[in-house]
Amino acid sequence: MNAPSIQLNAPLSFNQLLDLVKQLSIQDKLRLESMIWYETDENDIEILPVQKQLVSERLYQMNQNSQNVKSWEDIERNLKLS
Repeated sequence: MNAPSIQLNAPLSFNQLLDLVKQLSIQDKLRLESMIWYETDENDIEILPVQKQLVSERLYQMNQNSQNVKSWEDIERNLKLS
């Protein structure tokens, strides 16, 4: 089964592109998301200083209180997700 295709010859605004994406099926949206992340160079992702600071603070707190740190497996077990 061939997927339908479109050819765009006109520039789109970001909002126009969003309107098109909203019309996609969930499966196609997930495929698009995957393609976007796959084609994104991690060096092009900007991490804001405030985000870096937050991660640093959380890592510091984790290292200071390592007895309170739980593994993801423990959290899943407690939530009964696994």
